[in-house]
Amino acid sequence: MMYKTPTELPAGYLEMLQPLAEWFMRQLVSAYDDGYTAGRADERLLAIRKVKLPPKI
Repeated sequence: MMYKTPTELPAGYLEMLQPLAEWFMRQLVSAYDDGYTAGRADERLLAIRKVKLPPKI
């Protein structure tokens, strides 16, 4: 018997990985959204801190 290296993926391999790929994409988008939201909140907080309010009388 001779060994032959595979030249293509087994049938159904990509379909089997599709749920994992979809989960990974959802996690990636969620992480991006969380980072964007946190960055906006930080930016707003810094902007508020730069505003000097007049002293209370």
